[in-house]
Amino acid sequence: MAKFNWKAKPTDDPKWRGGHRHYWNLWNTTHYIIIPFVVLLVVENYLLRGWLSDERYGHPFSSVDQFWWRIGLALLPDAAITFIQTWGLCTQHWHPITALVSSVALCALWFTVAFLNPFVAYNNEYRFENDETWEKLCYAEAGFQAVISLLYAVMAGFAAKGIHVWRKSRGAKYMNVEMNAQKTTSSFEYSHDATARV
Repeated sequence: MAKFNWKAKPTDDPKWRGGHRHYWNLWNTTHYIIIPFVVLLVVENYLLRGWLSDERYGHPFSSVDQFWWRIGLALLPDAAITFIQTWGLCTQHWHPITALVSSVALCALWFTVAFLNPFVAYNNEYRFENDETWEKLCYAEAGFQAVISLLYAVMAGFAAKGIHVWRKSRGAKYMNVEMNAQKTTSSFEYSHDATARV
């Protein structure tokens, strides 16, 4: 079983030593940006419910569908992967290959919702009194989503650099094993030749 250490630093793991260690700095930055993004979501949801309840007629505007297509498509997988990354950081089992795959996937998801959020808000067919304010909130959310997508793209670059360093060190390790095997073989042949001459 892996030892779980809450005080673990990414550089405690040899796979994350070098320039690509900044992956974890961006990981922290991304989650610091997600916090005000979630606050903005709560404010938008609270205001939207109030605005729609003030309308005198029934409103077919579904906030669940809106949430999934505009936000949940990226936020929910990001939350799940964050728990897995935290476990991987604390147990030193988060590999650069896993970091690359998760960064590319999350970059694509955040980019998708950064496009869908203003698209859904702009093309909303159901008008209500404060719809322009709601659209501005959606555009602000899309700005957060685009920044998060860019951060995940840069994180993918750091993870790719980590894979390169890991493969290079792994290749050097196997090269050393091969060189030692060749030295052992050569010394055996040399000692065998020396005994044959005597």
